[in-house]
Amino acid sequence: MPALRPHLIKEFFVPTVQEMILEGYTLAFIEEDAKAAAAVGFRYLQFLYNGKHFYIDDLSTLLEYRGKGYAGKLLDFVIEKAKANGYKTVASILVTSVLMRTDYILIKASL
Repeated sequence: MPALRPHLIKEFFVPTVQEMILEGYTLAFIEEDAKAAAAVGFRYLQFLYNGKHFYIDDLSTLLEYRGKGYAGKLLDFVIEKAKANGYKTVASILVTSVLMRTDYILIKASL
């Protein structure tokens, strides 16, 4: 996650994620070479205007592991989890940052 969120202080990362988990956040990852090569963070949300959905907060792959399809596998994991729980939508505003370059992409998938 440091590649995606370089502003986070290492010592506070785990306690912050633990607190977020209590609030409904889930962090999943693909491990390679004893590293979290790619990770996705998501949560369940419900609003009056659009009902229940999964929201993807974070999606990141370490530079040396890109091109292996890990992000796609993690997105598939989230979508399958949403379907299994009866949710109809997976949504996110993903920020792609490579060397401080940012592109905003709205992803909304109706299941």
